[in-house]
Amino acid sequence: MAPRTDLILFLDLETTGVDSELDNIIEFGGVMLNADEAGFPEIGAVSIVTRPNVTAYNRLLEKDVVREMHEKNGLLSVINNDQTDVWNIKQLDEYLVKDWLPRFTGSDTSHVPYGGSGVGHFDRRFIKRWLPRFDARITHWAYDVGVLRRMFEKAGVPPYSQDANTHRALDDARVHADEFRFYQKFITINGS
Repeated sequence: MAPRTDLILFLDLETTGVDSELDNIIEFGGVMLNADEAGFPEIGAVSIVTRPNVTAYNRLLEKDVVREMHEKNGLLSVINNDQTDVWNIKQLDEYLVKDWLPRFTGSDTSHVPYGGSGVGHFDRRFIKRWLPRFDARITHWAYDVGVLRRMFEKAGVPPYSQDANTHRALDDARVHADEFRFYQKFITINGS
């Protein structure tokens, strides 16, 4: 079945570390873009925090860089607050496939193209491991703006500003979608 051509899902994950077998996803953020309309407007967004298992949580606390980043951006407080809505990973997988994606695809189960920065080599490993049903719904290839960024830098094009990255999944997914739009606009303007 051919992938959808009218949609692109820009996503980002926050994790307890870099090992997809031992570390867990602690936040999923995504923005669905209309790929048929000029400027790729956002037509929907999702942001869900998930609770890590004890081993992964302890791994997060042991890594100063990861712990400090998630203390600063407030994600650790959300995970530790029993009053907040924190899901388990299976709930997230089921929600994405049964509820969120069908809002845009209806009953069509074609693969949805996905994008982000580093999603092909980092996020996808975690998606395959922890979100298997969702993994089956996205394309095997990605619109990876990290690859575009390095290519444009080599060509002498000033890079897109990354100052807005908060290391919160939805915020970062939106930044990467904006970066995708920046490169697409640059190519359109300079290629015509």
